[in-house]
Amino acid sequence: MHIIPTIIAALAGFAAVSASPFRRTTGTVEGDIATIQSDVISLDSKIKSFSGSLLDALSFLTAYESLSSAITTTTADINASTAFSSSESAVLADQIGGLTNDIIVTLGDAVAKVFFESYVLLRCG
Repeated sequence: MHIIPTIIAALAGFAAVSASPFRRTTGTVEGDIATIQSDVISLDSKIKSFSGSLLDALSFLTAYESLSSAITTTTADINASTAFSSSESAVLADQIGGLTNDIIVTLGDAVAKVFFESYVLLRCG
């Protein structure tokens, strides 16, 4: 009978410890940003090669879901991080600058793809 209160107390303590977020390092966040950058490049590739087929649509959706998941993971890791030092912030800012360029290229390719396909449909349709 004395074991049940002990087990309950142990489980409550374990739950309290498990609920606290693990602190993330700058290296973790750098890796997360690199994953986002890779996923953005992959999505750009899917946009460029999209032909309108269901297989291409599935491939595009898979790339999009991967990017979405990476963004969610990165956001959680950043929120679980302590404040970054100025040198760590500089490294992350440089990495984000490269990511920003890839995002701009990807958005430009998406707009160009839609514009080109719309133009062809209007002119040749």
